[in-house]
Order: sequence, then C-alpha cells, then structure tokens
Amino acid sequence: MRGLCIHAVTISYVPETAALLQAHVEQMYARLAGDRPFPYPMSRSVPVMFAHPTLYQRKLTLLKDGVAVTENSSDPEMVRVIHAHAREITRFVQDGMPAMMRSMMG
Repeated sequence: MRGLCIHAVTISYVPETAALLQAHVEQMYARLAGDRPFPYPMSRSVPVMFAHPTLYQRKLTLLKDGVAVTENSSDPEMVRVIHAHAREITRFVQDGMPAMMRSMMG
C-alpha cells in the first residue's frame, strides 16, 4: 500500500564524506531490518522509526557522491515522523552538530 513519501538526496563533493554518508545510511537501514534499535537522544524521530520499522518502506540508492533515500508510509503518524526526520537531517546538513544538540536540549 502506498501513501505519502519523501525522497531525499544528500551528496558531498568530498569523497571521504560521501563514503561516510553511504555507510551510515546502509548501517541504519540494516539495524532497522535486523530490529537492532539503540539509544539516540539527538533525534525525536529515530526512536519512533526504530519502534515501528514495519509501518514504512525504505529504499536506498547509492550515488557516486552520496545517497538517495525514499521513505513511504500509508500510516499518517509515520508520515509525520518521516517528515520530522527529514527536517532533522536538513538541519544537521545545514548547521552540523549544533543543530543536533539543539534537538537534544529542546
């Protein structure tokens, strides 16, 4: 069943950064598939995503300089969580660790 989705592309022109990004997303998706959650206080969305991995579908495409991610759900609450996670990632890309620290504090 298809619902609303988000498609996000994150790239870096620094090869080492692109490789770290690819490895990170691959590892997170593997953790989701293997039901291996972990404490992640810097995000409000990640714990919810790990608590309900079957409520949304994920697709990762590795690019030569980063990743393309599509996440989809027919569950309205999970759609909100997916969008919240996309906003968290955008803030992290734009502002770095200070953005993540603000998420922990606020």
